[in-house]
Amino acid sequence: MPKLTEQAKQLLNETMRAAMRRETLTLLRTLSAESLTMELLAERLGVAKGTLYNYYPNKQDLITDALHGIHLQVAEEIKAVASHPALPPDERILSYTGILFENFDRYREIYATICSTEKEIDFQDRQRVQNIKSFLDAFAEELARGAATGLFSPIDDPAAAAMVLYSTIVGMMRLVFFGEACYRIDECRTIFRNVVIHALYAPGKDPRT
Repeated sequence: MPKLTEQAKQLLNETMRAAMRRETLTLLRTLSAESLTMELLAERLGVAKGTLYNYYPNKQDLITDALHGIHLQVAEEIKAVASHPALPPDERILSYTGILFENFDRYREIYATICSTEKEIDFQDRQRVQNIKSFLDAFAEELARGAATGLFSPIDDPAAAAMVLYSTIVGMMRLVFFGEACYRIDECRTIFRNVVIHALYAPGKDPRT
């Protein structure tokens, strides 16, 4: 049998990694992080458990990589919005907000599982932190631009204001996850616009007034 070329090996490895990440996210919709085991994953994929360790040294690295795929998808969607220079700052912030809310809704069972995990697991890998920083930078840039053009009231620290915006979105979603806030995603977006974005406008600049 001819040997696999390096390119073929790389393709085979990435195909297997993609299948593992996909099945991990599927399982996290119904299982806690503790209940998701490499044995169960191997059974679902129809391979020996030892095979999985050829791709990931442990379960935590596998879960981290699977979640990174979700965060990377959000980052790419935000970059796509940022590439449209014609959008005014308020509309761009609302677009970013919509992307985050829709992502939370798309993967709500997974986020709820992670938020409620019984055992402390470190999901704060470097890449995830970098992705979150990119979200904050995107918000901060539009806040600064809005203040500079007079659309928003003066903002002394756009980076701090961006942190408040992002934290508000995450906090709202956590309340939805645990049933403490009975709102649909479209309602959350409306609430965010009417309460948070409304407070940013300079006098006479709110399009609703």
